[in-house]
Amino acid sequence: MAASRIQALGLPELIREVFTSLSKSSTLATRSTALLCRKYQLLDSSEKIQFLDFVGKNHTVNLQQCVGLAKHFIGENDNDVKLKLVDKLHSSFQPEYRLLFTEMAKTEDGVHLLASMRATILEFLKARDTANEDLRLMDLTLKELLSLWFSTGLLKLERVTWKTPADVLDRVSSYELVQPIRNLSDLRRRVGAYRRCFIFTHLSMPREPMVILHTALTNEISDQIGKITREPLESNSEDLSKVNTAIFYSINSPHQGLQGIDLGHYLLQQAVVEIRREISHINTFSSLSPIPGFRSWLLSELKKEARRTTPLLLLPAEKITLQECVGGDSAIFYDLLIRAIHTNSWNQNEPLQKSLRAPLLRLCARYLCLEKRRGLALNAVANFHCKNGAQVFRINWLADTSPSGLSNSCGLMVNYRYYLEKLESNMIQYLSQQTMDLSDEVRALLVQSKL
Repeated sequence: MAASRIQALGLPELIREVFTSLSKSSTLATRSTALLCRKYQLLDSSEKIQFLDFVGKNHTVNLQQCVGLAKHFIGENDNDVKLKLVDKLHSSFQPEYRLLFTEMAKTEDGVHLLASMRATILEFLKARDTANEDLRLMDLTLKELLSLWFSTGLLKLERVTWKTPADVLDRVSSYELVQPIRNLSDLRRRVGAYRRCFIFTHLSMPREPMVILHTALTNEISDQIGKITREPLESNSEDLSKVNTAIFYSINSPHQGLQGIDLGHYLLQQAVVEIRREISHINTFSSLSPIPGFRSWLLSELKKEARRTTPLLLLPAEKITLQECVGGDSAIFYDLLIRAIHTNSWNQNEPLQKSLRAPLLRLCARYLCLEKRRGLALNAVANFHCKNGAQVFRINWLADTSPSGLSNSCGLMVNYRYYLEKLESNMIQYLSQQTMDLSDEVRALLVQSKL
């Protein structure tokens, strides 16, 4: 059905028309490219995948041409000819649709369309067990192109305030995933006094936030998200002499098609510059970050622990105390503990909550600092901040007791502190040696993990 609709809309013919026109003049291809973009947007999700799969199979790398040029290069002795062949080889290794996407980017809203195309591909690939190499190569090609088009020179830093146009404010509100905005009053607070909300927009999409950073101006490194997002401010006016700290408490990149393109790093950098330009005496920068995945990891590790003869997670004294709190026979201790954590009921049991504090803080330090993927932090948020040169500064107990905070990380949050003079060296150390900069407090938790 989808294939027949693609044929009925004449999309294969339009692609051929674009390439034929390009062989003569890019100006001639403009009309066909714009029509192709409009017709693509008429397709539903499954039809879009069918179309992209068709493009990936029929307009990909010309392997025969690559092989022929490679043989010619190997057999050629003239260096001048070899250099010309290098250029031809480089071009031949590019999929034909790369040129098509470049033309599509020139149309009105074309860059946005290509980002949504990549989002469609990523969603499809994520939902499939078997690899689709044609679409995987297309994803890599789109990512490379989007990385070029979303370079910092084409991005504009803007501060969002209550006077920002309503459509932009609405997007900032609806795109907020880390700390959801509940209503207009909440939105007004997030962009009001002692708050700084920064966005990147793109020259081709001037009213569309590409990445959003929410910042609170305080006089301390915050240890509870509720103090930032829920407690009422004393005044709607600012006395900036009272603040010395900027807390980055939410950063969102709402467009899935830009996944893997590190806009957040550059937004943080520019936000620091902007804040220091406005408030020169601010000298402390830190995040207050969620720890997504910690509870899932913890439950998985507890299930493994239940099968071990020698405990690796809990200290003997902790196990005894926790067993008294959850009750039941020792044979089902782990089942009861896992159930209490899975249902978040531990947070309503004061003795159990108190007894879990030490092991949860210790195990969270282990999760953040010792659990790795390819040598870097397993936790995506930790990896992001450490790649930016931040220090793992402090793990905060019951920092987010909302249902999502308990379900994601047992209510824990972490501060990643940005010492401006150490950012570059920390970044190099993390990326080259896979070593994190840790505070003494976090190091102490890790020492306990090894007892």
